[in-house]
Amino acid sequence: MVSTEEVVPTESLRRQRRRQVRLTIERAALDLFSERSYDDVTVAEIANAAGISLRTFFRYFPSKDAVLLASGATLIDRLLLHLEEQPKGVSAFDAMSKALLASVVVPEEERLTVLKRWQVLHDVPLQRTEASASAEEMDAEERIIAELTRRMGPTADRRQAEVMMVAMHAIGRRAYAMWWTSGGQGDPTDWAAAYIDVLGTTFG
Repeated sequence: MVSTEEVVPTESLRRQRRRQVRLTIERAALDLFSERSYDDVTVAEIANAAGISLRTFFRYFPSKDAVLLASGATLIDRLLLHLEEQPKGVSAFDAMSKALLASVVVPEEERLTVLKRWQVLHDVPLQRTEASASAEEMDAEERIIAELTRRMGPTADRRQAEVMMVAMHAIGRRAYAMWWTSGGQGDPTDWAAAYIDVLGTTFG
């Protein structure tokens, strides 16, 4: 008999482990970016601070710019996770709204990390292009679109699902930005909920 310790990790467990490594790298990088000039920090220093090899670093991020811009990938990953948790009978808009609100909550232990990221992004504006999106991020986006399309019914137009995904993702990023602007008062969900109410006049 195979013991529980010998069971091969499920896909969700592997995703959780990958997410944890990504967060460790991000936190190490943000600490360095906050302590010194962004331009002065090297990938080797980030890897060393995270306790990993350079090879492992490049398995998760192609550059230090990608680490700083990882909030988009992290948000889309959480959106997918929470969207898949929504009951089957919930409409596309309501399911995505609930998934977004769950995704932008900032736990107390992560508040400093998130605030650091937005401070560095403010100080060192970077150009984000479609080409910079990781394969995992693009896969998550496609899975979100597929799930929204399914919830919209057999006559749904995929473009509606694409627009909803893009709009909700943008709301999440805007909510984070407004929360950072406030100095971390309250929670990003406060802004996200208000934006979703406005969006509801279109999709609700």
